[in-house]
Amino acid sequence: MFSRRERKERLTKLPGEEEVSEAVKSIIVPAEPIQVAKRDPSWRIIESYYVYKPFVKIVIAETPQGPMYFVEEYGLTPSDKEVLEKLTDILMDEIRPPTRPEDIKDLKGYVFKETERIADKYREKLGLVGARKIKLLYYIERNLLGYGPIDPLMKDPNIEDISCNGVNIPIYVWHKKYESIPTNITFIDEDYLNEFVMKMAHMAGKHISIAFPILDAMLPEKHRLAATFGREVSVKGPTFTIRKFRERPFSVTEIIQSGVINSLVAAYLWTLIEHGKTAMIAGGTGVGKTTMLNVISMFIRPGMKIVTIEDTPEINLPHPNWVQLTSRETYLVGTSSLGTNIRLFDLVKLSLRYRPDYIIVGEVRGEEAFVLFQAMASVSYDTPVLIRDPINKIHLVKIGEFIDKFYEEGEERTAKHVNGYYVLSHDGFQVVWKPIKYVLRHRTNEIYEIIYEGGGKLEATGSHSVFVLDPDTLDIVEKPVMLLNKGEYLVSFNGVKENKDHQTIDLIDLVSDYNDVYVDNIPSELKKHTGGRNPIPLKQYMILRKRVITKKNNSLIKLRRSKYTLPIRLVLDEKLAFLFGAYIANGCVKERRDKLICFTFGKSAKNIADKVMNIMYEKFNIKPFIDDRGTYIIYEYPHTLLAIIFEKLLGRKLEEKKMPEILWSSPKSVIRAFFEGLRAYSQRTLRRRYTSYTTANKNLAYQLLWLARFAGFYSVLKEEKEAGKNNGKTYYHVIVYLDQSYRKPNASERVPVKPILKLIKYTKPRTMPPELAYIKRREFISRKTALKALEWIRRDGSFTDFSREYLRKIESLINGDIIVLKIKDVRKKQYKGYVYDISVPITEAFFGGNIPILLHNTGHGGLSTIHAETLDYAIKRLTSPPMNIPPTYMKLMNTFIHLQRVIARIEKGVVRVRRRATIVQEVEDFGKYRTIAVWDPRTDQFKVNLEESLHLRDIAAKRGLELEDIIDEIYRKATVLNWMIYKNIFNVWDVSRIIFNYYYDPVSVYKRAVRELEEAGREAGVPTMVAPEEVASTEELVGGTKEMGEATKELFERTRELEK
Repeated sequence: MFSRRERKERLTKLPGEEEVSEAVKSIIVPAEPIQVAKRDPSWRIIESYYVYKPFVKIVIAETPQGPMYFVEEYGLTPSDKEVLEKLTDILMDEIRPPTRPEDIKDLKGYVFKETERIADKYREKLGLVGARKIKLLYYIERNLLGYGPIDPLMKDPNIEDISCNGVNIPIYVWHKKYESIPTNITFIDEDYLNEFVMKMAHMAGKHISIAFPILDAMLPEKHRLAATFGREVSVKGPTFTIRKFRERPFSVTEIIQSGVINSLVAAYLWTLIEHGKTAMIAGGTGVGKTTMLNVISMFIRPGMKIVTIEDTPEINLPHPNWVQLTSRETYLVGTSSLGTNIRLFDLVKLSLRYRPDYIIVGEVRGEEAFVLFQAMASVSYDTPVLIRDPINKIHLVKIGEFIDKFYEEGEERTAKHVNGYYVLSHDGFQVVWKPIKYVLRHRTNEIYEIIYEGGGKLEATGSHSVFVLDPDTLDIVEKPVMLLNKGEYLVSFNGVKENKDHQTIDLIDLVSDYNDVYVDNIPSELKKHTGGRNPIPLKQYMILRKRVITKKNNSLIKLRRSKYTLPIRLVLDEKLAFLFGAYIANGCVKERRDKLICFTFGKSAKNIADKVMNIMYEKFNIKPFIDDRGTYIIYEYPHTLLAIIFEKLLGRKLEEKKMPEILWSSPKSVIRAFFEGLRAYSQRTLRRRYTSYTTANKNLAYQLLWLARFAGFYSVLKEEKEAGKNNGKTYYHVIVYLDQSYRKPNASERVPVKPILKLIKYTKPRTMPPELAYIKRREFISRKTALKALEWIRRDGSFTDFSREYLRKIESLINGDIIVLKIKDVRKKQYKGYVYDISVPITEAFFGGNIPILLHNTGHGGLSTIHAETLDYAIKRLTSPPMNIPPTYMKLMNTFIHLQRVIARIEKGVVRVRRRATIVQEVEDFGKYRTIAVWDPRTDQFKVNLEESLHLRDIAAKRGLELEDIIDEIYRKATVLNWMIYKNIFNVWDVSRIIFNYYYDPVSVYKRAVRELEEAGREAGVPTMVAPEEVASTEELVGGTKEMGEATKELFERTRELEK
């Protein structure tokens, strides 16, 4: 290993090229038990170059059997070989392990310096002077620090693979230009080849022997080594293959220049990956699958969390937020194993806990493929979610019911942009409203059911993530449903920031479709348009109200032949809310000649009955007819108009009852009064801290559960199937806790004790107060007890910055809206139908479920390769054991890129084989593909049809743009790529820097590319194109216009001319 300066000094002492040739010819005895064949001078030299000048020269010669790879090194005479062996023995005896940190860090440099020192020490004794010393030092470097006889092959940047197929068989190499060709190096001693394979295994930190004759490992320079030992599994003796790792990965501009893809295909892939789409690269051996995987991975947005998973690490990325995982095999000794076998599948499951934006698997071969591409993570149709609409009304709806209205019949997998709707999400430990960006649905045939504390149930696809609280770190992290375990803590809430203002019910809206309603006491401004008539029909009043502005409106509504009137607006105060709750509990509307509002109360509920009568008289000036039936009393109010109002707001009879949605926007005191009125249903709860209500109406039960949680009252659900005459009918028992003073805290009043015990360990406070000693034996403690413990820790503990921050997180949990619910069970079940998802910017989370829990609204992007000669075979492998991906999931493999080796041309009798992405397809459904790009072998060009893309339409919908806008953006990216090629920017780190800059400031990067390409076009005589006008902002660039898009495409075509 020589520095540049040292090598220059040595070159002045070495013989010239002619002498090198003579030295090669003078080989008498090889330095190792190998055979190095001589090149026949009559063979035509196709190409020659140095890989380590002047020590190693490579010659590609045309032999009668075809091209052959010749390594020509400085030869060793018998005397040289004898001195080399003596020097090697001395080195093994005298060299000592390094002790200085800088030497330990650079072991090769240390060994070489020690070698020079020892060579100088024995210079006279061994005759190590002049060119001989330099030549032998080269061989010492080659044999001790390098790869011995194959070291020249390892140094050749044109070599991709090196293969030894056994003893007495020439080593083959995979050359970039000539593909697989034999070399002039042959191992002729089986024992030596075994030792050589063992040495490489040790270099890789692995073991190979007769007991373990197979090896798959990574060499120190990240080259991938596969080897066999002896003749245990390989008939022709030891074998090995080295797939060389390229320290500097190929860049996208390099593969565009080499013709693997063109800039437009690259820009299309860039756009897909920028937006989190998945891609699978298929192809046979040696077609460049890993190279393409590494190249398109460069398109991932900077800052995104990336996890790569490989058997041997080959992917090399510039992204800082990158976790690199590798699998590990075990060794069996007898019946015992050394270490734990870590499969790709285990790592893919682990990676999901890292909250990745992209998971990249080097090559899928097993069940890891199933996890990798489950990017569409969704919940079942009837999952309740709380939605706030564009006019600020709040509704608890089934997620499927909400999302289906954005889709045509049969339509799926295309995201639908949504404006003006909000969903409950979170900000740390606080519950907040967040805007919905887009919605999505797709079909599935399998789903998981989570059973959790409080009677909660949720159905979701296995890859759908829910948020759990890590009790060690107090971080809220997402976890796929398929990986959930019993006892883990799901995140729920108990209270949302309340609205302090009482809400008003507009009775006009409720009765607007009734013909017999009149408006009395109309404002004077309206009387001018009625000829003085008062009252007037409701429909006339509604027309006038739109035309005439009134200062004050105390109008009343009434039925034409009724004495009862109602104000056109009712304030929903605590009294009216109590009345509504009592109606839900024991009320209904009956029809006789007129409509009646009826309440039925037991004798023990006299207080509630009296309160209802007082409110009805105070609010509506009406007294009931009382029918005493002995054990219960019926109170009837003959008020048809009020009965209509109750029907509209609360439902007519038991199965039709519903909660008035105006309660969602009411103060906590009003909601509490509503639940106080609901106590009338269950007489035994009148004096308890909770209220109980049972119904067969599932929607009403869920509304009550959510409303209670929304207002900060803990609620639980119990489901029971009835027997007897109602055999099989499900009843829902809702319990709402209105008071908190109770011996055993419920889930809303408790916190996990683990973080508090951890804080005690960090801060080491003095003796724990006796009243807190019991907390060490508990899983949960009340918030009140937790605050007492924190008070003691603050007073007596010793804090660091870390423990102070940890204390702050515990306080935020105790004082926040978030609570935790334990998982009871997770099970897989069959499902047939659509599943649904909601996208929430920034938090990517929303609350859903019969008992609300925090759901993660998105999956991850996935990139991988698969060994398959054709796309059909790739699909067959993916849907067969051991991968077993259901055919319905094939849509999740958004894009397939098929790579092949093709005959590009024949030069001077030598066939030139090139790699090409022969086809790029989007997966529309199982067995149904859309071709986006195809390689034409006649012209060696690509035909691209971006308008065919479903995924570009999906991206456009999510961003609120048109397809043409996204296509224009792709042309701009392609122009930037062509500009980099024109500027000879091929270094992968330079290319990735420009791509990252494009993400940060697309306007500046694009403008620069346009300007410099325009200048180059004029200088080269290429007709000047009409470039887009000045772009003022990123929005203008991304949004695009038709004129700008056409100019961009024209510019793109001109840059291709420049490239040619």
